[in-house]
Amino acid sequence: MKSMAKVAVAAACTLTTSGLFALPSVSAAPWHVDKNPFESVLTTDQGHKSGADNAKANDDVYHITMIARDMQFVPSVLQAKAGSKVEIRFHNEGKAPHNITFRTLPYRSATIQKGQSTKLDIVTPAPGRYEFYCSVGNHAHLGMVGHLNVTR
Repeated sequence: MKSMAKVAVAAACTLTTSGLFALPSVSAAPWHVDKNPFESVLTTDQGHKSGADNAKANDDVYHITMIARDMQFVPSVLQAKAGSKVEIRFHNEGKAPHNITFRTLPYRSATIQKGQSTKLDIVTPAPGRYEFYCSVGNHAHLGMVGHLNVTR
């Protein structure tokens, strides 16, 4: 029973940008994607960051950090403007190998093992919603999917 409690607490924890784990407030509002079109961080209304760093523009390239955990991407929703160059820094914190594969776009990252990182460079297409998933085994079927929302 003691080990089950540790698993539940670890599953509820999120990795902050400073590298520390934090629990969301019990009274926190539901999770949402921040309204900044280049924000790649899920936040609560109290402004606590969860998962990855903010997307930062540097020479017209937006840098997004995405973490793979067991059967989930953090964050799982990305936003960018059409025609933007986006660099996704992808780190695997899960036990299994993972990758990022876009369903209708010609982009796919390398498949990486636990503790490894890779980078995926994309140019955002026309406005719309584009699904990405992990193509390893049945990971997508188990829920390892996300979306890139492209705006004008």
